[in-house]
Amino acid sequence: MMSHLRHHHRPETSPATAGFCGAWRRSKRAAPDGFEVCTRLKDNPATASIPVIFLTGLHEEEFEIRGLELGAADYIHRPFNAALVRLRIATHLQASRASVALRERNIALEYQAQAVHQRADALEQGARQREDIDRVLRHDLKGPLSPIIGFADLMLEDDNLTADQIENLHIIRDAGHRILGMIQRSLDLYKMETHRYRYKPRNENIDRIVGSVMSSMKPLADTSGVALRYSNSDSDSNSTIMFPVEEMLLHLLLSNLTKNAIEASSKGQAVDIEHQLETSKPKAEKLILSVSNPSLVPEGIRTHFFDKYVTTGKSNGTGLGTYAARLMATTMGGKLIMRSAPQVGTRVTLTLPKPKPLSMLYTTG
Repeated sequence: MMSHLRHHHRPETSPATAGFCGAWRRSKRAAPDGFEVCTRLKDNPATASIPVIFLTGLHEEEFEIRGLELGAADYIHRPFNAALVRLRIATHLQASRASVALRERNIALEYQAQAVHQRADALEQGARQREDIDRVLRHDLKGPLSPIIGFADLMLEDDNLTADQIENLHIIRDAGHRILGMIQRSLDLYKMETHRYRYKPRNENIDRIVGSVMSSMKPLADTSGVALRYSNSDSDSNSTIMFPVEEMLLHLLLSNLTKNAIEASSKGQAVDIEHQLETSKPKAEKLILSVSNPSLVPEGIRTHFFDKYVTTGKSNGTGLGTYAARLMATTMGGKLIMRSAPQVGTRVTLTLPKPKPLSMLYTTG
């Protein structure tokens, strides 16, 4: 019967098939020999995955339990149906191959997961090193700026200067102070990330801050062939909006957004800056500022627009401008939202609630 079964069922040559055939031959002789074969197969890591079937005339329940406890895939009593045995063998072979494939797939996934973790660790370490280097550079840049500002102040004391020279020196001095302030703000970003920044808002003229941003961005806009437009959405457009903010913080935030909008625009397009004071609820005034341009944000980065180091299409882009803007907005207790859609363009909106008097005394975060 065994010869007949092997003759009509010639499995593919494989370790699993060899295990089946070996188990058959040893199980023919005596029950202890079959148990020994199964034990040896299961104890050897190289053959442990080979399915073992007991084909025996021992009908006692204790032997069947012992064989299955040793790891046998099946326990078939004689007399048996050859066709049924072949089907059961085929089923066990298929299950064994699926198990082996699954195990190999799991091993491959584990290697991939390890590679991803290693990559993430490397990126995190690189980010920390970059931040350390950035802090050192910012600290070192403050040194050369001092003599530039001081030299401009010294020259302004000269009585023989023309009006143009005085204006140019003021531009140099103001730019130096602005750069120095930006360097200090970049150092402050680290404090914001670690929730150690102390936000100190004061009533400021919002129109003046926006005007200053437009003046500082005008050279970039002119070079890019992009128009800068400013509008007040309030019903009384001639009124001056006073609102509690940190002047330099809001200036830097709007500068980042405006610079980003100019760089994303094409020649002949315009970047619009709008603001309004929402006073529908007297005790819940909100300052709303928006920067918009006709270009669209690429779909691939829209959901990550404010994430750190996310940038596209800019050879010298750092991916820090919008990240810093959102960080500053959060520090001021506000929200920054980006919407980008065809025929509308891209609009980034900053909403700042009026801070409560006591909140000015506490560190953000």
